[in-house]
Amino acid sequence: MKILLAEADGALAGRLFHLLVKNGYQTTAVNWYLAGRAKAEGAAIVRISVYSDHLAIFWKSVQDAFAHAGLPLLRGYACPDDAAGASLLADDLCHGLAGRG
Repeated sequence: MKILLAEADGALAGRLFHLLVKNGYQTTAVNWYLAGRAKAEGAAIVRISVYSDHLAIFWKSVQDAFAHAGLPLLRGYACPDDAAGASLLADDLCHGLAGRG
């Protein structure tokens, strides 16, 4: 876990950090770590839990997670179904996040 948190420290020096962990004891440590970073730096934490492989359910959980973090950027978007739609979404998301500060 120490290695994971050390890598997170380096990655969080940037604007976007992605972490994928399985449920269990590590989840508690990750929650503690990210809550501390959010408090110290005012970072938004977007937490997405995946409990289904159904795309519509996953997309709704992504939208809800961003909105819960105070970033309702994805509310008006349908789930992208091709590369062009995904590219447009990624571009708009980057612009929206950049405007956040």
